[in-house]
Amino acid sequence: MRGAVCRLASLGHDVAVQAVQAESRRLPSGIALRVANYEDASVLKRALADIDDMVLISSDGDASAVMRHHANALEAATATNSRHIAFTSIVDTDECLRLS
Repeated sequence: MRGAVCRLASLGHDVAVQAVQAESRRLPSGIALRVANYEDASVLKRALADIDDMVLISSDGDASAVMRHHANALEAATATNSRHIAFTSIVDTDECLRLS
């Protein structure tokens, strides 16, 4: 994630990073931190306010939790009118097949 953040900032983009805890990330200067949790859709909506383009980096955990996290993030992005969403990963396919 740090590489993507630094690259986007170096290209002149305004960048904000969402993290679960403010203390959990050391960010380069000029990068905004927004604290939110994938489980709390209302907090995610506040964190994504004024975000035009979002890079969604997959959460971690069991497949059902990860899919719920992604759904919450996409719902929040849609509710806040994000124009573009880039997604970096998918849920482990073996886990998805076991859920079927």
